[in-house]
Amino acid sequence: MPLSVVVQSPAHLVRQPVAQSLAALGLLVREFADLGEAVARLNELSPDLIVVDADGAPRQWRTLVSGLGGARGRVGVVLLSGRVSFDDAHDAQSLGISGIIKKPYRGTEHATRIVDAALARRGLRARRSHPRCRLDGTTDAVLEVELPAGAERLALWDISNVGAGAAVATAEARAALRAGEYFPAASLDWGDVHLVLSFRVAHVTGEVAGLQFISVADGAPRLAHALSDRFARAIGPRENRNRW
Repeated sequence: MPLSVVVQSPAHLVRQPVAQSLAALGLLVREFADLGEAVARLNELSPDLIVVDADGAPRQWRTLVSGLGGARGRVGVVLLSGRVSFDDAHDAQSLGISGIIKKPYRGTEHATRIVDAALARRGLRARRSHPRCRLDGTTDAVLEVELPAGAERLALWDISNVGAGAAVATAEARAALRAGEYFPAASLDWGDVHLVLSFRVAHVTGEVAGLQFISVADGAPRLAHALSDRFARAIGPRENRNRW
């Protein structure tokens, strides 16, 4: 299940860059102009995190965080603020918010911090050295591989330079794609990207198999370019990442 984030600000120009960068990273993002409406739908939406414009709702965020239970609650809170006073910082710390972002929002500095904060609500932390680009599990991105029962096209849920997550929706795929199995030849198509590769099944979780690319005979530069372009649109150049 993808990470889910609610972004709230009365200003579209404040919400938009946050929502766009997080959506490009594969998060499920809902935008709200009104804080009251966002709060009223939290039970329905069940987000991991809510990003709140503290300037757009002065002092209301304190009531929100208190009501959500702070660090002990299920939903984390990140504040967007143009100016953080000593009292604001003190209250934020005592209430256990997940973080404060000083405006303007910059994906190069802030997107990965929001993702880390959302993962923390699930007791997880990012561990991959190669971040994966989330796909939608449709035929827009597929891996074609020869299985004992015949050729099969597997929809991809995510992809990186070194691996991918593939749907194992059929009984034949579930029987063949088991952890540790090696496949010497397969082809992958994702838009303009076409790869010829071999892979190993690293793990299987539910109906998704995590694949580790062993060798890529053709198409690696185009894949690297496509991923670089996707991540640049989401968070900017990777070498510019900073802390909060």
